Amino acid sequence: MELEKIDLDLLKAIYEKDYKNKKINWFAIGFESNNHKAFHLKRLERFDLIELEKNALVPGGRIDLKYGTAIAIVWSEVIHIKEKGINALKLEQ
Repeated sequence: MELEKIDLDLLKAIYEKDYKNKKINWFAIGFESNNHKAFHLKRLERFDLIELEKNALVPGGRIDLKYGTAIAIVWSEVIHIKEKGINALKLEQ
């Protein structure tokens, strides 16, 4: 599993949301749109590092050709890091 810097930054932000009650600053991480966010969130979910609850990504709009997603809203409150994600962060430090 090869994670990009943006994936690691997102994983750290999700950890801090879950355990330090911080908000995810999507702009500071480098995300340009909800479709960009969804692309990387789905990637982390595929690697089993995070859990996206059913309503975390609300579909809407046109499919973004760059990211292959059509997401109108991202609800960060229902995105959670898994133990495997925490372990991946520890390995990167």
